[in-house]
Amino acid sequence: MGAMIDARFLGAGCLVVGSFSSGVAEEWEWRSLPLDGGALEYVVAGALEADGEAPVVLGLPPGAQDRGMVEWCLRNYWASEAAARGFVVVAPAARPGRPFAGEGWVDLLPLLDEIERTVAIEGGRPHLVGVSNGGLGAFRLAIERPDRVASLCGTPGMPARPEEVARLDRLALLPVAMFVGGEDAAWRRGAEETRGRLAALGATPRLVVLEGEGHVPPSLAGGEELFAWLETARERVRAEAAAKAAVAAVLDDFHAAAAAADGARYFSHFAPDGVFLGTDAAERWSVPEFRAYAAPYFDAGRGWTYVATERHVGLSADGGTAWFDERLHNEKYGEVRGSGALRRIGETWRIAQYNLAFPVPNDLAPDLVERIRAADGEDGE
Repeated sequence: MGAMIDARFLGAGCLVVGSFSSGVAEEWEWRSLPLDGGALEYVVAGALEADGEAPVVLGLPPGAQDRGMVEWCLRNYWASEAAARGFVVVAPAARPGRPFAGEGWVDLLPLLDEIERTVAIEGGRPHLVGVSNGGLGAFRLAIERPDRVASLCGTPGMPARPEEVARLDRLALLPVAMFVGGEDAAWRRGAEETRGRLAALGATPRLVVLEGEGHVPPSLAGGEELFAWLETARERVRAEAAAKAAVAAVLDDFHAAAAAADGARYFSHFAPDGVFLGTDAAERWSVPEFRAYAAPYFDAGRGWTYVATERHVGLSADGGTAWFDERLHNEKYGEVRGSGALRRIGETWRIAQYNLAFPVPNDLAPDLVERIRAADGEDGE
């Protein structure tokens, strides 16, 4: 798939635009973002400076990916429906010789930084949409940096190169959709292969084949179908944010209960078959074992205090499992690290595993390892 797309679709003029128009104004305010070796021009459609969070779409244009193609997409696909639904659209024009499916994808990273600097993006990440060549660029950016986007949609779009196809696992947790004309044979075949590969990875991508339509499907005019899907992606992002907040609340209360020596509250956060891994290699406790160890301390009103200073939470595609790592501060030990997993039991998140560890600076590791070996009676190399 990738080699064929390389040869046929990375040229500047693969899209011949149609004449349909949404009727929105054709004058746009262009902005310029200074970059090494030039500047990236882009349009903002919507209230970028509005108070509160705004759902943001990063739209990548087709064809030559120049200003004309950006404005064509705004008129025909993005601006009117985005305004109706309260979305902000940011649409850049590629710098000459730097298509977004090629090396130009890196130009989008400082643009994302600029968007994040000037607006509170709903969910913290924009939704990524690309048309034709822009769809290839959208897949490139999402595969390279899935952490920077909330969802991915090509109208049409797919991976452009075999090495991108080989890395589709990086999209397995993203909402992904592809819209393609039924008569657009090569792009339809590529989209179908992409859907199949993602599905094999456990993802649930959406593929909409617009029967009887070609590379510029008239049924996508106005953007209603596109933004209807973006609303579903938006709801998924909101649900993920709520789940991550719930996981964080469990971990916060878990630590607070330990500090308060509240054993009943502390152990209520574990799954029945949960495991706690302590800092000593021998400390692998089931919940009953750990409860028995902690009981004398809690009964005497002596807990332990670990305060989270940084935390990262991930979620499975089905929303039933979460994993985390966190940096913690303790008065006695200084900085420590917690990591582990939770699973959803009914409507409640329970800790399936918690692993407490001391992070060791690399330059101290050899000496520490030797001291541990000596304590264990082992010979070093």
